[in-house]
Amino acid sequence: MIKYYFLFLSPIIFLISGCASTTSFDKAKIIVKENLPYPQFTEYRNLKVFPGDVICGEFESPDIGLRYVTGWRKFIVVKGEMGPSNTLEATDIFCSEDSALSLYKTLGIDLRGSKHEKIIKIQNDLSILLPIIYEYQRLNGMLPPSGGGLSILLSDGTVNGLLDTIPKDPWGKPYNYSSVQWGGSASQHFKLWTYGKDNKEGGVGEDADISHQHLPYLLHVGSLPKEK
Repeated sequence: MIKYYFLFLSPIIFLISGCASTTSFDKAKIIVKENLPYPQFTEYRNLKVFPGDVICGEFESPDIGLRYVTGWRKFIVVKGEMGPSNTLEATDIFCSEDSALSLYKTLGIDLRGSKHEKIIKIQNDLSILLPIIYEYQRLNGMLPPSGGGLSILLSDGTVNGLLDTIPKDPWGKPYNYSSVQWGGSASQHFKLWTYGKDNKEGGVGEDADISHQHLPYLLHVGSLPKEK
């Protein structure tokens, strides 16, 4: 049985290296604590600042029943908000001194240099389509069905008029869309993506697959200063 002697100790002061101020790390801790059942008993380590107003680190905290202490878990705070996830993919890209290079190594999506107009179009198209998909879900209690792709967004009475046309990817192909439905219940999960120029799964550069789940990465990397 794990002893909780640390629960009764005074807060531990961590000596954190890096160029970020203590105040920046304190703010990140407050943001993480908002999502924890026992924030007063949480410990932190390996806090570090990265380009784009990103702070990454690890935390350890008791579970909701105070039965045990969870293992050290990574967290990402971006521009004063919790990051989209703490997956290995997300930490590789956000917690990097060169996020554009990490994006390319991790997903094959190349936003380095100046030749990325097509990826910017994909980013803009996804940013247009996602709010309408979520609005359809809000009004109908379910996501658009997979059959027929996204054409229902033009014909359905609840969201009709929000779009003039369904955008196509930079190579003139319709965006792929699928939603998952379990046992007759309303679908709750979906994927929206392009296979890139080659229209095949996998690939890098213009052939890279890009989905709506990658949008936070594209927005983050796109917001960073470009090297001269």
